[in-house]
Amino acid sequence: MLTVVIPALNEEQSIESICRRVQAVAPEIRQHCGHDLEIIVVDDGSTDRTAKLASAIDGIEVLSFSHNKGYGAALMAGFEKGRGELVSFLDADGTCDPKFFVPLIKAIEEGGASVALGNRLGESSEMPKLRRIGNLFFAALIRRLSGASVQDSASGMRVIRRDALQMLAPLPTGLHFTPAMSCRAALDPRLTLAEVPMTYAEREGESKLGVVRDGLRFLRIILQIAVQYRPLLLFGLVGALQLLAAFLYALSPLSLWFRNHSLPDDSVYRVLSILVFAVGGFGFLYAGAVLDEAQRIVHPLRQGSLFSRFIRLLLFAHPFWIALGLFLVAVMTNIQALWQYVSTGSIQAHWSTIAFGALLSVTALQLAAFGLVQHVLRLLAERARASGLDIEATSSSQSPAASEQAH
Repeated sequence: MLTVVIPALNEEQSIESICRRVQAVAPEIRQHCGHDLEIIVVDDGSTDRTAKLASAIDGIEVLSFSHNKGYGAALMAGFEKGRGELVSFLDADGTCDPKFFVPLIKAIEEGGASVALGNRLGESSEMPKLRRIGNLFFAALIRRLSGASVQDSASGMRVIRRDALQMLAPLPTGLHFTPAMSCRAALDPRLTLAEVPMTYAEREGESKLGVVRDGLRFLRIILQIAVQYRPLLLFGLVGALQLLAAFLYALSPLSLWFRNHSLPDDSVYRVLSILVFAVGGFGFLYAGAVLDEAQRIVHPLRQGSLFSRFIRLLLFAHPFWIALGLFLVAVMTNIQALWQYVSTGSIQAHWSTIAFGALLSVTALQLAAFGLVQHVLRLLAERARASGLDIEATSSSQSPAASEQAH
């Protein structure tokens, strides 16, 4: 059975039409896919006649909220109420054509996808230009973060295997439900995402989507989910940008140092800025690496991006040895200053030498701390595997609360 959920908020202009259009494709779905149809309209606190009009249609089940809970909340309520082994949804505004349920189902059952969504961005699409640009941006962001071929991140027409819903959780309760699902399906190694080209008509009635408000929500939820699967990529990019800033800012002082073996006193502010950028950059790299190690306990099948693997190999394959090497370089650089302090109780060495040694020492301590955390995380992973602990199932069992937090 295919469960079709239609979330609706004040859609009296289009609800009858979309319900009858879905009913009209039932014979085709039964003939080509072998599925009976179950249609559930979830009235998300409408103040017009949406629920009344839907209830008047034979074969339509209506679930009504007393107040507006959100697009995602309506969909999840419909999924929970439905009985189909395949669940699906399409928007109530008439923009999506129900006939595309057939190729979407085939993408699931014949193509092996976990989630199949309609790609609304073809040449004949009637999507407003500004929304189209936003969709292209978010799809490109998900592609960059996941490597998956995603063209339309916020499609309002999809088919999902019911057994994939738990792996997709938690999902937000608002309009950012769709990009969140796309992002998680693209990033989770247990899930497969497929797209089917479809038409997109101009909507009936007024859109509920706020371009700026919901656009920011889309961006936030995509990054929030991506950091659970690609933490080293995101944190590493921020760290790499800070290290690049430190390097570029250091070119002039380094040139002076190699020429004169000293720096003018007015360079102290530049050197302090370099230290801040460098320490911050390494800090973000280490934080990303710690999170990457932690998420690989939860998602052991994921190998990570090429960038993440390169950073782990370059800096974190042997963190204690690298930390020891940096600390020894710091000591050797300041050996004269250290001897002066031990023998005379004062230091005559130039402040820039001390600053360089301090940077190396702080970096070494950060790396050593990361090495300890990394070692503990690996011990925890070994313990989890040895005891047969299903970390993914444990985290999924907390999804209702997490879903509320995601909202």
